Amino acid sequence: MFIILRANKFNSSHIMVKMLPLLFLVLLGCNIIPPEPSDYTVEEVSVIGGPDQNLQDSVGLLLVVRGLPPTNKWDMIWEVNGQVVFTEEVSGKAGRISSIQKFKGSQPGEYIFKGCILSKTMKVCDDVTFFLR
Repeated sequence: MFIILRANKFNSSHIMVKMLPLLFLVLLGCNIIPPEPSDYTVEEVSVIGGPDQNLQDSVGLLLVVRGLPPTNKWDMIWEVNGQVVFTEEVSGKAGRISSIQKFKGSQPGEYIFKGCILSKTMKVCDDVTFFLR
């Protein structure tokens, strides 16, 4: 009886030793991407064609985000002069995500485009100024 118990104990500890590297990799993989956005999540906020735009044309607003864990709920938000003009849900997508939305201004002047990524608890943004003439 002692021999049988000793053999079972050896097998279970042998299995645990083999699973240790797998457990380590799973734990490491879970910590690579932060669960909330950071200052580096919003990679690029820009106006296609430069800061000076024609009033009659639509303006392309580019927003690029990266490092989003696919398990959380995320929204990309385009704001112009403090008003939300477009939103896009990007939940379930991982890696680098880029999207362009077209904005049509109504009057000449200075505009501030703010591109944001929004989670349940945090909003991270970057902005750029452009002009309609």
